Amino acid sequence: MNNDYTFTYNTNPTKENITYAFQRLITPLVIATYFKPYKESWDKFNKVLHIVVNWAIIYDDTNDLSKIDFNQFKEIRQQLFELDSLYLSADGLYAEEAYEWFLQLQILLENIKGE
Repeated sequence: MNNDYTFTYNTNPTKENITYAFQRLITPLVIATYFKPYKESWDKFNKVLHIVVNWAIIYDDTNDLSKIDFNQFKEIRQQLFELDSLYLSADGLYAEEAYEWFLQLQILLENIKGE
């Protein structure tokens, strides 16, 4: 068995874990942006998606999560919380998954600050 492709996520703020958290956050945001049960919020999901993609690019360019505007980070967390709450009973768990992976990204950021 080739272990080169094995990866186990944890909250240690390594480049691999941070990149993985961004990937897991971006994927449900992309789907939510076009998911019919979320249609009334497509614009909100799209705005959040663009900001998160921008953060991923900033991180990829700098390898430094602290380059992300923390006030904007808090605003996006609140927006995702509100979207998750709005769609708790809807088909699909994309809003919930996005919020959960955002919280994982927050844990990684807090772990970096705690170093």
